[in-house]
This record gives sequence, structure tokens and C-alpha cells, in this order.
Amino acid sequence: PGTTAPAPGEVVVRTRRASVAHGPRTVLAGVDLEVRAGEIVAVLGRNGSGKTSLLRMLAGAHQPSTGSVEATVPVAYVPQEPDSLLYAETVRAEVAATLRLLRRDDPAAVDRWLAALRLEPLADRHPRSLSVGQRQRVAIAAVAVGDAPVLVLDEPTRGIDAASLDALEAALVAHRDGGGAVVLATHDVELAARVASRVVVL
Repeated sequence: PGTTAPAPGEVVVRTRRASVAHGPRTVLAGVDLEVRAGEIVAVLGRNGSGKTSLLRMLAGAHQPSTGSVEATVPVAYVPQEPDSLLYAETVRAEVAATLRLLRRDDPAAVDRWLAALRLEPLADRHPRSLSVGQRQRVAIAAVAVGDAPVLVLDEPTRGIDAASLDALEAALVAHRDGGGAVVLATHDVELAARVASRVVVL
């Protein structure tokens, strides 16, 4: 890792012999995985290897066909396609909408995530007018602002430029250093080498 990470803490998400099937096809079989507070876990593998299925299972969006998944804290999931999360008129409103759903009014938290992902210059833009990488950062901010201890990110660097990547890395490391956990699926081996505490290969 690029910075000295705190020692991982307690297990916050655990799978036991978990399998995922889509119809008759098993895409993951017998997965045992523990994710601890204070770590970043990178999930690597070819397209079709089951990365998205694993992440959706960890986030509770897909139930295992066999085995179990246990989370002791809230888990927030950002899918590979950010447009499925974007519906507000401005970037700022998009990030604030999460807090409204949680019945929280915290403009400072909105500002903090806009700053963390370098979105302040885009705050008044319509999310769907942005580039793929920019929309990806908006989706991450809109999910992360809810303060879930575990962030699960599916290909968060897709279409992202170098400055955005720097901002994303810093935000993930800050979340980890604050005692949170991150699980990210990525094809970016260099990113994994820089920030991941552990790498899981499918």
C-alpha cells in the first residue's frame, strides 16, 4: 500500500461456503471470505469470473444459492453502471438525496464528499451531462455520503482520468484509515498494488 495502513480490525462481512447461481449456471462456488474494518480488498479476475456477483452478494443485493453471508455493519454498493443511481437535477442534489433518504440533514457531509472526489466544480451540473468517469465519482459520493462502514465498488475506475483516480484513491484510503472497509472489483492491477491490503483473484 502507498501509505501505512492501520492493522485490520474486526470482521465486518463474512461469507461461508457461499455460492451464486444465475439460473442453471453456477458463477461462484464455495467462497469463504472475510472483510475486516480498516482494510481495502481488491477483487481481480477476467470478465465473467464472478466479480460482480461476489460484490452484489457481499452487499446483500444477491442472496447466495448455498452457504451464507453475514454483515455486522451497513454495506453500501456502487454498481459498475453509475447511471442507475443518478436521477437528481444537480450533482450536489444527487449527493444530498442519500442523506434525505436517511432522514439526515448534513450539508457539511455533502461538501466533504464533493471535495474528496473533486466534484466541487461540477456541483451545479446535471449528473447525466458528465463524462463516464465523472458520473462514476458522483455515484460513489452519493453512496459514500451515507457513512456506511463498508463500501463495495464495482469497477470504480472505469472511464476515469488521472486526476479523478488520484482523488478516488485518496478517498478510499481516508475511508480505510477512518476504520472503514472497502471492497473493489478492478482490472487495474497497479491500483490494487497501491491501495489494497489484500487481493482476491477469481
